[in-house]
Amino acid sequence: MIKMIKLIIYIKAALLMLHRPSQFTTYFAFMKHLFLTLLALSTIGYAAAQGNPSSAQAEAARNNPCTDPWINIAWQQLSSRPNGEQGVCDCDPRNYNNGSWSNFAELLGYVRQYRSSAVRLNYAKMQDGSYVVQAIYNNAPLGIVRVDAQGRTLASGGSAVAAGGLGTLGASSRNHRTATSNGSFMVGVGGQQLRNVFPNQPGFSYTTASGGQAIRTSGQGAIATN
Repeated sequence: MIKMIKLIIYIKAALLMLHRPSQFTTYFAFMKHLFLTLLALSTIGYAAAQGNPSSAQAEAARNNPCTDPWINIAWQQLSSRPNGEQGVCDCDPRNYNNGSWSNFAELLGYVRQYRSSAVRLNYAKMQDGSYVVQAIYNNAPLGIVRVDAQGRTLASGGSAVAAGGLGTLGASSRNHRTATSNGSFMVGVGGQQLRNVFPNQPGFSYTTASGGQAIRTSGQGAIATN
């Protein structure tokens, strides 16, 4: 439909340019505006027509392979299958605008962005149920990390490095020691409790864990590199 309208506009413009050159510029500008308006309306209509998956569709798509059924359905609509399972790799909601979307059409757009980015994730499942994930950007490996089924980074002992809401690291008022959110203190290699270091102390330095580089996946979602 849009292609047919576009063809008619160009034919009419060509005829005017031959027979009535003085009217050509005005006509072409008006028809171009009309075409762009129709194109925008058709795009909005397509997005609205997507609709949100029904409860039955969501239930059928759950854990196949991602925990989030909408992610599975979005990939299926793009004639593909996510490389991952549960909350790992392509199944991690944080790849899609950092896990935030208001409707299915919006999520579908973020999945398209993610698929068109230069980021690729590979994974291998370990015997203990954890995963080893490799990030690849522009066909070059970025690094490897060990995560649990929810995509949380694991320490070498198997304990999760928790994100906000799941337990966060914070400063303690007692002897300026670093404490976890449940009140227990972190312990150093020799059994010592870790202490906070302040900017006015010798040897102070500050760096981000990502080295300051974040590679965009979609929307506000990104992968931090070290």
